Amino acid sequence: EAARSLDDETLGEVLQSYGLAGCDPVDIDCRHTAADELVDIGVKIRFRHPLVRSAVIAAESPEERRAAHLALAEATSAERDPDRRAWHLAESTVGLDERVASELVASAVRAKRRGGLVAAATFHARGAALTPDARTRSNRALMAAEDTFRAGGLMEALRLLDQADLFLLDEHRQARADRMQLGQPHHFGAQH
Repeated sequence: EAARSLDDETLGEVLQSYGLAGCDPVDIDCRHTAADELVDIGVKIRFRHPLVRSAVIAAESPEERRAAHLALAEATSAERDPDRRAWHLAESTVGLDERVASELVASAVRAKRRGGLVAAATFHARGAALTPDARTRSNRALMAAEDTFRAGGLMEALRLLDQADLFLLDEHRQARADRMQLGQPHHFGAQH
């Protein structure tokens, strides 16, 4: 279920994902008093303890989780919160999907502009994993590795770099990959 999939969603997004947009939360049947001990429902929905969230997610099948993410993606405004929407789309995707991968890369660019290198790396890595074209996937894996390296994660950066087919990179990108493999803290090209 969408409400159980992820906490920290707005109540409006969850209601919309259930097809209940415009409902007054007071009108919703709240007979589940046991849930009150586990979940805080206000402007956002939050699990009261991370183990509760983990248990609920573990009880769902992969299909249920993907369906919940898709419902939340559809309920999330592409204009107001494109990054959250892109992440939910990615989590609902099975296989390769360039459209979703491109949205994740756009989210990575926005995160990097805000100084969020870890977020940028995460978006780039997930985007690379969903990219059908091998050359583009390798370029995106390099971007994820570079962002991770800049954020201080050398070992994780090298793991991400292993996902790139270095022979598909142009000479400039190959040189950037070589510097990273040597652990040199040089500034990698800002333009990807």
